[in-house]
Amino acid sequence: MKTKQLIGSLVAACAVMFLYSCAGGGSNPSKMLVNKWQIESFKSTDFDKEMANLKQMSDTTKDTMMKAEISNKIKMEQSVMEALKNSVVEYKADSTFEMKVSFMGQAQTNKGKWALTADNKQIIQTDDRNKKDTMVIVEISSEKFIINSPDKSVTVTYKAVKS
Repeated sequence: MKTKQLIGSLVAACAVMFLYSCAGGGSNPSKMLVNKWQIESFKSTDFDKEMANLKQMSDTTKDTMMKAEISNKIKMEQSVMEALKNSVVEYKADSTFEMKVSFMGQAQTNKGKWALTADNKQIIQTDDRNKKDTMVIVEISSEKFIINSPDKSVTVTYKAVKS
């Protein structure tokens, strides 16, 4: 999975998780979502498959140069995933969001609008480039929330940022 796709999925996951937060605990879901959240974990079946393939290639290749290249690729992918844990998304009361992602010395900010579905089970996030993502809210509390992509291939767990 390419890094841009990973970031896009991450942004969508963040949005869903935040909206789900708003839906929990008998509270007004929109009010619960309004907070700053940091990624605690990010899981992707595509990423897991890619990493398994790279490991298998590394284990089976005899070429030392190829083995070194694969090892570097594995380390780079792992560092991208670790860097994602520094991502922070803020859902605001005016139904806007701002997500800050930083890795490899570069910071990126994504902005847009968010909305909960009528049943408060999904969050719909549209970024400033009109890219729309929908995520399923799995769990929400004042301390953490979890979202899934509709096909469950991506799961993001957030923790509340303490001010």
